[in-house]
Amino acid sequence: MASAVMVSEGRLETRRYDTLGDLSDVPRSALREAMNMIGVVESRREMAYKVTCETRYHIGSIGTSSEPFARATRGQWDVENGLH
Repeated sequence: MASAVMVSEGRLETRRYDTLGDLSDVPRSALREAMNMIGVVESRREMAYKVTCETRYHIGSIGTSSEPFARATRGQWDVENGLH
């Protein structure tokens, strides 16, 4: 499991990244043969008097290690935030 803590614009955000390995029993179509991991991101944001929690699920083909998954997920958000 990997984690990250960020402080930005008056909010504290904690993210936990985890991956589920061994997907050999998961049925797959030919298009999804390369998918070899399911990833989970749990986010907790604290802002003034409000706390929000969110869980997101991802599928991918980057292996079952949580570190590359965390980097890829953070990188995707950097790209998206750069568009705003």
